[in-house]
Amino acid sequence: MSDAKLRVLVVDDEPDITSIIQMGLERKGFSVSVYNSPTAALQECMPGAYDIALLDVRMPGMNGFELYQELQKKDARVKPCFMSAFDISSEELDTLFPSKERPFIRKPFVMPELVKKLGEEASRQES
Repeated sequence: MSDAKLRVLVVDDEPDITSIIQMGLERKGFSVSVYNSPTAALQECMPGAYDIALLDVRMPGMNGFELYQELQKKDARVKPCFMSAFDISSEELDTLFPSKERPFIRKPFVMPELVKKLGEEASRQES
């Protein structure tokens, strides 16, 4: 990974969660934008603005998988990392990610675990 700050889009419908993630990641040197509405995130997302999209799987109106598919239409380079406190079926992940790579982290997580996961996803992006 280069010395440039990793630019992370965080979308979760719970403001407390996005605030905690934003504070924690910014302390670790990430550039972070947060949204509590998938629709707002999609409307404001510009091509090339983010390296990774950290997306909650279960949100009202549009789930994280649907949001990722729409984000890909705007910027095919943005890599996903999905998060959820609930079990996610392997079929759901297989549809989008047929390889063994699983860009997923289970909530609740600790900040070092999230930082490590985002670093792994960023490394995949550069390979």
